[in-house]
Amino acid sequence: SKIATVLIPAVCRVMVGRGSTLGARVRAHRALAAALERPPATPPSALMGEILPALERSTKQIDGQPALAMCVLGCYDIVARRLPERSRILKDVLPSLIPLLDEKTLNAKQFEMVVGRVESMLQTAVAARRSELNVGGGAVPAATGGDPFAFAPAPAS
Repeated sequence: SKIATVLIPAVCRVMVGRGSTLGARVRAHRALAAALERPPATPPSALMGEILPALERSTKQIDGQPALAMCVLGCYDIVARRLPERSRILKDVLPSLIPLLDEKTLNAKQFEMVVGRVESMLQTAVAARRSELNVGGGAVPAATGGDPFAFAPAPAS
């Protein structure tokens, strides 16, 4: 479609363009989110080939702009629901979202929104990955007691 071949690349260029104003970048992210809500307009080839790379670049260009951080979060939220395999969230979404947890310009409500989305995506991806492992014939061991990262005192001599 023309949306996937013409409009999406143009929107992505505005999203990551260093010469684009903050307002233009925010509007571009909102336009992308609207397109992402319409799967026929953003087929998997556009999602994987154009949109994800642009979002990754955009995340690195937030530059202390909370409005932009929230737009990026919204786009990734939609992308996570659209990925062909849910476990791809681990590779294609979360690595870009984790740095938002350290974005100092977010207020408490915005920070909690990022935390909620990251936790939800992680749960979804882990469940999908466990399902993949179960289908493959291997049983997923249940978590066993104790925290493996907990401090253990030195054994008494």
